[in-house]
Amino acid sequence: MLTKIKSIFSRKNILIVALILSILTVSIGYSALSTTLNISGDMSLRIAADIRITGNKLTRVVDGAYETYNCNYSKDTTINYITLPATTSVADYEATVTNYSNTRYELKEIIVLNHTNSEKVSYYIEGLTEGDIIEPNTSLNFTIKILPVVASEIYENGAYSTTLELKYVFEEYIPPVVDIYLAQKILMDNGGTDTISAKGTPDLTSNATTDEGMYATTDNDGTTYYFRGDVKNNYVYFAGFYWRVVRINGNGSIRLVYQGTTADATGTATSPSTTKYNNANVLVSDKPAHLLVKYYESLTIQSSLYSVANSWYESNLNTYSDFLDYEAGYCNDISTTSGTYSDFTNNKAVTFSGKTRLSNKAPTLECPSGSYITTTAASTGTKKLQYPSAVLTMDDVYFAGGTSSNNTNYYLYTGQAYWTMTPYEFVYALFGLSKSANDPTPYQNQKTIAETVQVLCDEGDDYIYHHDGTLPNGINDGSYRYAGADPNNYICFGSADATCPDKNLYRIISVIDGNVKIVSADYATTEMLGTNAGYIGLNTISDSTYKGDQVQSQIAKYAYNNSNGNSSPNDWPGPLGETNMEVNFLNQFDDTWKSKILDTVWHHNVINYFQAILEKPANVYAIEMADTDSTPSSNLDGVKTTAKIGTIYNYEYGFAASSGSWARAMTRYSNTDIVKNNWMHLGKKEWTISHGTGGDGRYAAAINANGNIGYQHVYEGLPIRISFSFDGSMTYTSGIGTKSDPFRIS
Repeated sequence: MLTKIKSIFSRKNILIVALILSILTVSIGYSALSTTLNISGDMSLRIAADIRITGNKLTRVVDGAYETYNCNYSKDTTINYITLPATTSVADYEATVTNYSNTRYELKEIIVLNHTNSEKVSYYIEGLTEGDIIEPNTSLNFTIKILPVVASEIYENGAYSTTLELKYVFEEYIPPVVDIYLAQKILMDNGGTDTISAKGTPDLTSNATTDEGMYATTDNDGTTYYFRGDVKNNYVYFAGFYWRVVRINGNGSIRLVYQGTTADATGTATSPSTTKYNNANVLVSDKPAHLLVKYYESLTIQSSLYSVANSWYESNLNTYSDFLDYEAGYCNDISTTSGTYSDFTNNKAVTFSGKTRLSNKAPTLECPSGSYITTTAASTGTKKLQYPSAVLTMDDVYFAGGTSSNNTNYYLYTGQAYWTMTPYEFVYALFGLSKSANDPTPYQNQKTIAETVQVLCDEGDDYIYHHDGTLPNGINDGSYRYAGADPNNYICFGSADATCPDKNLYRIISVIDGNVKIVSADYATTEMLGTNAGYIGLNTISDSTYKGDQVQSQIAKYAYNNSNGNSSPNDWPGPLGETNMEVNFLNQFDDTWKSKILDTVWHHNVINYFQAILEKPANVYAIEMADTDSTPSSNLDGVKTTAKIGTIYNYEYGFAASSGSWARAMTRYSNTDIVKNNWMHLGKKEWTISHGTGGDGRYAAAINANGNIGYQHVYEGLPIRISFSFDGSMTYTSGIGTKSDPFRIS
């Protein structure tokens, strides 16, 4: 929830600050020194105090002036006795006041205790006046100047003497209560506008994980000052809730973001509600802040997010409307970089400017005029909002210190995902429709498993995509491929048991040319591949991203190629493929099932993990599946091997993500939204079949635990998933493709 407080606060509200200060000062008292002294002989005793007069001496006389008696002083007085024999006589005394405490003291008053012949003799003080502050542990010298009242015949009868005794009243200094706007207070506490502006522009290409304070930029109303990084001094308690100051708007109002009923940044109360953004079947907590689908107020229908924001406002902020800024606007930037508004209404792909700014790491707080949404009471903007509240923009988040990579160390991190109002892109195949999976049971004993998958696609199963050359960002191999968060693509292969054994549970990757390609539902175990040849040992790393069902410490690790120890070439198949897969794995099947596993041409072309994986899946497919080595100078063995068993390709992993991700480079596949919507992401670093180039030439490509593409030395151990193709003419007999009820084939 986002709202603003007006800059103009009443004196009543400002006095709350004064009251806090007053309560704090009540506890501060005087600390007089108490001690016992043994005195012998003649001496003057001056009682120590927090602040006192510590000196008084004659420093200058003019035209015959002289002391009648020696001057004196006490804790809070000076006493001077002087005689002036001429109209031009002057006497100067230097006095000293010392503050022994750690408290600031103010001279409240100078009281005249005695001043004889005051009609003839005058005085004034230089260097000390009422209202002066004596700082802690400092001394201040001042001058008491004694002189005639006027240079006249008053001295015709001779010299005049005077006794001048002054008392100095010091009190602990209490800052005055000053009416100050909250925005001014915030800026003052952060160095002031000149200091903030002088800092320039921060590095917006990376996360801000430390307290970077405030910076300045421009918004639609002028200069705006925003907090960035892991700041701790931007809390506000207002309307019974905690908020964080996002920025001081260009018009001087303050932009706040809801923090919760406590100041705990990771508490569950930091989200006032969870809702769908509009019609997409995704909760707020399931989407990252920068990935949006539709407008905050899209078409002629109010978005669900807008409705929820209004409802929360009515319940919690309606009675505080006098403090809120009805002029400031919010940027629901609906400008596009590809596609048009009409494309959006016709369910065609649209890329919004927010996505481009995110990609270019170039946020802005200046909003296009048509996107600057304001309240119906405003004098500018769209004048469409019912209330002066909304949600953050992607640009707000970026300036605050977040980027497209994870940041848990800045003030907008709450431990849960939440929407911004910045439209990102609209992709019909991914976001425009609710995902559904058709029921395959009518095809039992009538269709082959390959035909079943194809018909499910034709009849509208949203998780199956036909790559026929017309699919946006797809490929033209005629395949049917499963994509999305959790499609019903489980299949039991090699067992007729009522409950499919774990080692026999697979997932369908694709159907192509009537054959079905599958991958083990979890990582290969020693029961499946054995403990010889490429076996390295058991897993020792526990990854919070792991989605499987095994005990992680029991997951087996195998070398891509350990045929020659640390000097092993980065080529396939090596001992892993030749022994663990082609011998150990196949031997677990009886002849009937084994005969259904097809001989397959496995491409293990070089994939440059520094360059090729910067491409989208379709381009990675072209590299991995090329008929010739894409890097002939690498001196690798052949680029193709015929065998029954292998493992997954990088491009297959790419196309397993939701279709809206296929336009993204595979280095971006660690993005939270993509990871959550990629059924092939299992959450541990694992081998793919492609070689890797770079480094010392002994790498192979791998999928990292966080979801993007990486690499590893071939002689080191990683988990691996078994993949192979089988004859798709086997008849589909039962099951709906779920984990508990997988497809069954005869």
